[in-house]
Amino acid sequence: MIDWSWKISRVYPGLDPHAKSGDDYPARVYVVAGNPFFPSTLRSLVYVWANGPVSAAHRGPNGTPFYPDPYTTQAEIVALRQGAAGAGSWVSEHRDLRTDLARAFGPGHDVIGAVAVMSDCDDAHGHGEAWYGDIHFEKRDPPDSGL
Repeated sequence: MIDWSWKISRVYPGLDPHAKSGDDYPARVYVVAGNPFFPSTLRSLVYVWANGPVSAAHRGPNGTPFYPDPYTTQAEIVALRQGAAGAGSWVSEHRDLRTDLARAFGPGHDVIGAVAVMSDCDDAHGHGEAWYGDIHFEKRDPPDSGL
């Protein structure tokens, strides 16, 4: 499990998140899985606060949209938040990272090599701010045995 909190000042409306020219997000959390000695094995799961509604290649739990990164086939974007709702407030996230990685890339992508955060607005030609709380991992609860 991965947990964190984030807060944004605003979204950047009018960008197409599926195009390189619209690949700006007020907040992102990258999780890189794979073996750094073999770059072809590296995959990035990119949790984003999207600027608005996005279409999905496939959906995760609770309908969370997953879609390809417009720059590389080695990354998949997960739009946890879509639009301005919640901007200006701290929002907490709690994700089953192993399940999300398997949904995005198939089984076997569960060795985490790096976690990074990013905020950018170069394509939007604007200004934005984002704040990130502590990012931490916790062991997933075992399945209920029914006992």
